[in-house]
Amino acid sequence: MNSNDDDLRKYYAGLSDEALLSIHRDELVDAAQECLDRELAGRNLHATPSAEEPRVDDEELVAVDSFVFPDEAKLARGLLEGAGIPCYLANEHTLGANWNLTNALGGLKLMVPADLLLEAREILNARVSDEELLAESEASGDSDSAPV
Repeated sequence: MNSNDDDLRKYYAGLSDEALLSIHRDELVDAAQECLDRELAGRNLHATPSAEEPRVDDEELVAVDSFVFPDEAKLARGLLEGAGIPCYLANEHTLGANWNLTNALGGLKLMVPADLLLEAREILNARVSDEELLAESEASGDSDSAPV
């Protein structure tokens, strides 16, 4: 068992039964799944599918991108939601509880329905020109210089 596995084991051991059962197993890398499974078995607990994970008409959800920093992930989620694309951040609650697991879990994964993947990528990859930013800033009343 490497030190990362040991860290995961200690982390899971420190969680309450409720917190342990709230972890989305399918969001974890293999090593984290194994540690979680061992902890659940040791406590004689059985995970059930979470009602908190959004269902999009039983469509397959895929990761459009992954993020290390929560602010970037939430901005990307906001862009997609603003365009009417249903999405959610996988690992958001787990990493909110223990940010040290970011690398082990592959970061915050922005999940979208598979049939909207290309559209979501286009939105996330679109560049905003400086002129568009300036026009939006002026329209909202922001200015670089404060009135005297």
